[in-house]
Amino acid sequence: MKIIYGLLLFFFIYALCSCDKDIEYKFKAFKSQMVVNGLISPEDGLLVRVSRSVTPDADTASFSSLFINDAKVKLVQSSGKEILLRFTINGEYISQDSFFPQPKTSYILIVTHPDFGIVESEPVIIPKKIQIESIKADFSDRLSINDEQLVQYKIKLKDDLAVKNFYNLQFFNNYATINRRTSASNVFLKNLSTLNACQSYDYQTMPYFNDQCFNGKTAELIYETEVENLLIATGGKRALPTTMEVNLLSLTETAFNYYRSRKVPEDFEHTFSDPLPLVSNMKGGLGIFIAYSKTSFVFPVPK
Repeated sequence: MKIIYGLLLFFFIYALCSCDKDIEYKFKAFKSQMVVNGLISPEDGLLVRVSRSVTPDADTASFSSLFINDAKVKLVQSSGKEILLRFTINGEYISQDSFFPQPKTSYILIVTHPDFGIVESEPVIIPKKIQIESIKADFSDRLSINDEQLVQYKIKLKDDLAVKNFYNLQFFNNYATINRRTSASNVFLKNLSTLNACQSYDYQTMPYFNDQCFNGKTAELIYETEVENLLIATGGKRALPTTMEVNLLSLTETAFNYYRSRKVPEDFEHTFSDPLPLVSNMKGGLGIFIAYSKTSFVFPVPK
C-alpha cells in the first residue's frame, strides 16, 4: 500500500511540474518610438528626458543606448513664446536659468528628431497651489512595527472649489550631519474616514488624492511616519534626521491618472492579468508631460 501511495505522489508531482511552460512573445510588428518625459513647475523649473522604446525581450540593449542626445527640444507658451532647451547628459534637456514657469499658464512640449520625427504634448496648465490652513508635526504616542518612534503630521487643507486639482504628499528625512536626504518609509494615513468619498492610492509610499477628497471644504489629514535611524558605518554607527520635510504637490488630472496607471495592482485577482497601459499625453510618440506646483514645509525633528 505504501508503494502505491508513493507512486501516486510521484505522478502527482510530475504532472504538476509538467504544467510549467515558458511563454514566448513575438514582437514582429514592433517599431521603436521616441519616448519623451517632462516635468514643469514654478518651484523646480523644467526637466525633459528623451529616449527610445524597446521590446521587453531587448535585454541586450544597454541602459545608456536608450537615451536620445541629439533631439531638438522646445517649449511653447500660450502666448506663442518659444523656449529652447539645451542638452546636458543621458538624454536630459533643461531650460535656461532665466526661464521661470508661471502658474495658470499653458505649455506645449515639442521634440524633433531626424529618425523619430516630431513628438508633441497636449497643452498642460500648471495648477494653482492648494490653500493650507495649518500643518503641525509632533511625536506620536505609539511606536512603529519596527519599534521606532513615530512622528505625526496634522495637515489641514482648504480646497478651492473653482479649481479641479489633484494632490500628492511626499515625506522626506534630512540628515544634516552626513548631508543626505531620504524618502520616509512606512508612511500611513491614520484617519482613514477622511477619504471615504474620494479616490486615493499610494505609489512608492507617497499618497495621491483626487479633487473629491476636499471639494471646496477643509479637511485634516493625519499621517504618521518613523524617525528613521540611518546606518552610516559598519560598526553600527547611526544618524538621526535633523529635519523632516513635507512636500505637497498640486497636480493635473493627467498626472494623477499617469501615476495611477504606474501603480501595480496588489489584489489576488490581478495576479495573472496583463498590466494596464501607461497614460500618455504625447502625440507622435510615447511619454508624459506633467505640470505641478509645490509647497514645502521643513520641521525640526520633535524632541
